[in-house]
Amino acid sequence: MSEQTQEKVIVESHEKYNSCISDSISRTINTNNRGPRGSVEVKVINKKTGEIEQIEKCNLVVYIGREWLISRALNVTNETTECGLPDEFICWLGIGNGGTVEGEPLVPIAPTSLDADLQSSVMINDSKAAYADYRYDPTPGYYKAPLDTVTFKRDPYNSDKYLICTILGVIDIDDAVGEDINEAGLFTANSSEGSSQGPFHLYARITFGTIQKSPERQLVFNWNLYF
Repeated sequence: MSEQTQEKVIVESHEKYNSCISDSISRTINTNNRGPRGSVEVKVINKKTGEIEQIEKCNLVVYIGREWLISRALNVTNETTECGLPDEFICWLGIGNGGTVEGEPLVPIAPTSLDADLQSSVMINDSKAAYADYRYDPTPGYYKAPLDTVTFKRDPYNSDKYLICTILGVIDIDDAVGEDINEAGLFTANSSEGSSQGPFHLYARITFGTIQKSPERQLVFNWNLYF
């Protein structure tokens, strides 16, 4: 692979309560759907020429993710919901190609709080043992990538307390090659070990204009969560 043609795609998700309370398509205020949201920054970077594209979209922590968070905090199983168990934690990244309007690859469909999974998951890699959620259909391989790092940060708007968490996940150059990617999600599970079969539960989902995943591109997700 030549140094001149290699590109990197960086996707950053930032919780922005004020700017992302409104619906990301209509921009109207929905006071019945307030909750943690974020903005997604997508950068396509060529190692020789630098940044060539930048997109910003919104992220949403879904209802089952918020229900799980309560269950986790209290260490009590909620038997009346489909959310994860208290022993689960956020540890997997999934990607998909169901995040845009059919026939309109650059027009995202806003996530909803009722989302319980990605709209159309994409197989990430067929052989990496560190990955998880192996499926045989529609394409054999692993559908979840591990999270690389978790960093705690001070919140300058809340007495500099450590209320921000930055999660880094990478879809590498040999992952999902040839796929169109326009949605991603953070998932909980009770194990971050490779080849884990879950179960997996959606915590947060983002949608964005379609990125064609070529062998020269790497998708880096910086997902900032505010608590």
